[in-house]
Amino acid sequence: MKLLPFFRRRSDQRVRPLLSEGTRQQLIEAEGKLTEAFADHAVKMDWARRIALDTLEKLDERHAK
Repeated sequence: MKLLPFFRRRSDQRVRPLLSEGTRQQLIEAEGKLTEAFADHAVKMDWARRIALDTLEKLDERHAK
């Protein structure tokens, strides 16, 4: 059975990488920074949520008196 040209194995041909090593490293570093920023934001939003809930609870207590 003969394979079509695009299914043939091309072990003798080297595929050029899409990104240079420097660009690849920059993307990895940027991804790390973005991940840290998302984590920091999530922590800040959690604190903001807790503060808002505590404030609402205190306001409810004052209003109930």
